Amino acid sequence: LILNDTRDTHPITLANEGAVLNLKYNTTSMLSLDGATSAATFAGDVTINKASNPTSLQIGSSLADDPFIVFQTDGNTMSMGIDRSDSNKFVISDNATLGTNNRLTIDTTGNATFSGEISSGDDINVVNGKLTVNNTSAEVRIKSTSDTGESFINFADPSDNNVGQIYYG
Repeated sequence: LILNDTRDTHPITLANEGAVLNLKYNTTSMLSLDGATSAATFAGDVTINKASNPTSLQIGSSLADDPFIVFQTDGNTMSMGIDRSDSNKFVISDNATLGTNNRLTIDTTGNATFSGEISSGDDINVVNGKLTVNNTSAEVRIKSTSDTGESFINFADPSDNNVGQIYYG
């Protein structure tokens, strides 16, 4: 099927090429639909825009697969979505496979778990289990050891020279 406007010398072609249906502008493939894999490949940006109402992109089904999207550059690949194999938690993973090397996990009750460092500029940081408040002047560390029943709140200067603590155990 060739659609050609008389004002345009570049036809739009819809071609069945085996199991793949291609929509082409001139000779450039713009959209490929693969019947064998059910994959759709777009050659450019996909824009969802509706001026009068908010729009959405919905990903998912009632199947057992995880609904997720992958972000890929030449330096890193990350994915985010719902990990059904992990109690339907929303995760952001540092991997193309959802649930592998999770950086953020939010469970269905809203509890969030972060991996790595949490930072909000210089005011609050969490690194290696240390909560730092205003890291140029003081640190507050809270530790609870469930095996021994001990709990600590440590106060210190940034170089740990003047350490004080509250201990319960």
